[in-house]
Amino acid sequence: MGPKMYLYEKAWETHFQDLRREAENERLLAQLPWYRRSTSMYAVSKLGVLLLKLDAWLKHSSSQMLRLTITFDKPLILRKRVP
Repeated sequence: MGPKMYLYEKAWETHFQDLRREAENERLLAQLPWYRRSTSMYAVSKLGVLLLKLDAWLKHSSSQMLRLTITFDKPLILRKRVP
């Protein structure tokens, strides 16, 4: 065996260990109760909806405030109409 073969075997062994570690992680994740994952997914989705509603409300309120500042920027002067 030459030095290239030794490096090849080491690389293969490292890759195999990575695959084994990944499979072990997937096995451990598969053992977690399903309801925990679904509960967290539900909470995250509700949070996302809440953030979207908050974003829409802030955009709406900021546009209302902009309209109010534009409308009341100048003093209101009432004049009689001259026929």
